[in-house]
Amino acid sequence: MTIEKKFKIKDPGTFWSLQTIDQLGEFSLSTDEVTEVTDTYLDTRKRRLLAKGYSCCKRELGKKARIILKKVDTDDDVSHQPKEWRVKLKKDTHDPADWPDSKVRTRVIKTIPEKKLQPIFVLRHTRITRSISKGNQVIAQANLDGVSLTVNGKERQFKTLKLKVTDPEQEKQFKALISTLQSNWQLKPEPLSNFERALEMERGKP
Repeated sequence: MTIEKKFKIKDPGTFWSLQTIDQLGEFSLSTDEVTEVTDTYLDTRKRRLLAKGYSCCKRELGKKARIILKKVDTDDDVSHQPKEWRVKLKKDTHDPADWPDSKVRTRVIKTIPEKKLQPIFVLRHTRITRSISKGNQVIAQANLDGVSLTVNGKERQFKTLKLKVTDPEQEKQFKALISTLQSNWQLKPEPLSNFERALEMERGKP
C-alpha cells in the first residue's frame, strides 16, 4: 500500500527552499533529479469518459509513453487513492483500438464504444524528485512539480508537493515528516488531482 500526501505551494520561496535545503529537522534530503513530463488528457468531444467518471492521460517521459486511466475521485481526503490502470504504448496513437491488449484498452472501449478520443488538456511538468531519509532509512520520496497548461487561451501555472512512502512500517516517521514540514511552512493540502485542477481552471476558478 502506498501512502501519499499532496500539498499546494503558492509561495515561490517555499518552492525554492524545498528544492535546495539539505536538512529538515531530523530528516535529510538527497540531491535532486529533474525530469520533464508531458500529460495529454484525452476524451471525446462531448467528454463522455469524464461523464462516466474517468480521466484518460497519455504520459510522455523521455521517449517512453503510456496511457493512464483513473477513476475521478471526489473525496476531499488528501491521502485518497484513486483506482488506476496503466499500459505502455508501442506507438503514438490516441485510438484505443490501437493500444496494447490491456485493462485500460478494454475499459475505455467498453465505456465509449466506437468513439474517438482527442486532447482536451496538455499539462507540462518540470518534476524535481528528492528522497527524504532519517539516518540510513529512506522515509519518503518527494515530487516537486511546476505545472503549466493553457486553459481558455491563457497560460496558467501551479506548483505542488507530493510525498509518498511505500513501506507501511514507516508511517509513524512519515507523519513526523509531515508535521515538521507544516511547522516550517504552512502548506495546505491539495485534494484535487492535476486533471481536476485543470477542470477548475477551465471553469474560471483560481
